[in-house]
Amino acid sequence: LSEFLADFAPISKTGHYGPIQNMVRISETDPAKATRMYYMYFSDTWFFDTEDEYMYLYSDLMALILLKYIKTDLSIDFKTLQKDIQHKEGTLFEKVLTLFTTQTQTIKQMDETADYYPTQDKKHKLDYPKMNSMLISLFKKNPNNKTVPLDSTGFVTPYWINMIGYLKKFTDKKEILEKYLQDQEKLTLKKVMVLSCGNKVAQKYQFNHRNYVIEKMESLGLVAE
Repeated sequence: LSEFLADFAPISKTGHYGPIQNMVRISETDPAKATRMYYMYFSDTWFFDTEDEYMYLYSDLMALILLKYIKTDLSIDFKTLQKDIQHKEGTLFEKVLTLFTTQTQTIKQMDETADYYPTQDKKHKLDYPKMNSMLISLFKKNPNNKTVPLDSTGFVTPYWINMIGYLKKFTDKKEILEKYLQDQEKLTLKKVMVLSCGNKVAQKYQFNHRNYVIEKMESLGLVAE
């Protein structure tokens, strides 16, 4: 979800924004160019024809949302898209962000309450504060990271990738974490599918998001292989 949110990120206080927001801005003066960019982006996020299975969830989420704004004449509804990616209560972006926040808080709680045994003999126990300090220290040792703020995605993303990896490898919570991630993946796909096509259509497809995506693309005359 972090990559998904980054793609749809609205304009921040510092003036930064994601690629989808950039297309929305371009559509105001050059809708043809923005539309070409939109379809190119859709193509670039389609990983089902590759062996990169770890990217399939990202492709599922992107396809569900990007299809939402493609009209029957293949033009893009940039006006609705602009409204949906605002950082405001009730918007599509905010709903996905809330889902992501809930998931990360749960995983963070697992990390903070776990005992870590990084050595094979499991004689050396580390708690979360020590693991946290170690990761920050390792990050800062890299010359390229010295100016990277600890509250930026440049730090937060690799930090949590590592922490989740350590939780699986060095604690007894691997099975609990993996089940939680599997359950949340299914829940996320269901919720995003409803945001994309509505609950009635989602139920019609029995929440089979992949079938919906393929049939929707076929109905629009888009190739899905």
